[in-house]
Amino acid sequence: MSWTAFPNCVSDLTPGLLAGLAPPAPAEDLRALTAALNSPPPNDVHQVLATHNGQRAGHRLLFGLKPMSAHGITHHRQSVARLLEREGPVPVTNLDGRAQAYEPNPHHVPLFTDNTGNFPGFSLAPVASGVWGQVVVFGLDIPCPRVVANSFHTLFEELSAELRQGNFLIQEVGGYVSMKPGNGSALSQILP
Repeated sequence: MSWTAFPNCVSDLTPGLLAGLAPPAPAEDLRALTAALNSPPPNDVHQVLATHNGQRAGHRLLFGLKPMSAHGITHHRQSVARLLEREGPVPVTNLDGRAQAYEPNPHHVPLFTDNTGNFPGFSLAPVASGVWGQVVVFGLDIPCPRVVANSFHTLFEELSAELRQGNFLIQEVGGYVSMKPGNGSALSQILP
């Protein structure tokens, strides 16, 4: 399922969840992101940004996460590069066999954020058993980055299946509507 179809699936359950999604990313922001990545982002990531350039305010669409803007992703990428120049990478133990063994990892690029330093994003340089563009969850509260799907396309398909099966609770939390994985959700481990 594509990003453009996923919000429609969500809106069938709770129309307010889509409020605040931003319009498409400006072409100059997409060019700046491509330059910062030294390559175009995966097609499914480009589709998200070309449809909704982040979220301005309001409800959080994905497990209390909100999509980031192309500019925000570029800024994060530049911050990680400066941190690595200053301090170097830190080895990570007990990791998923498809992710690289250090953080911060310049090859892990965020697409969604919880605004506390945790991200589902994509990998630009997976290890041999991984896939370019795979969805990686990483951040301050995640000691070991882990792969949760081969692509955002696959992740959106899994999320849609969860919605159709009723494996989500949609609750009003602190003024926000957020989707929380229900019992038995295959995606309940996206963030800690």
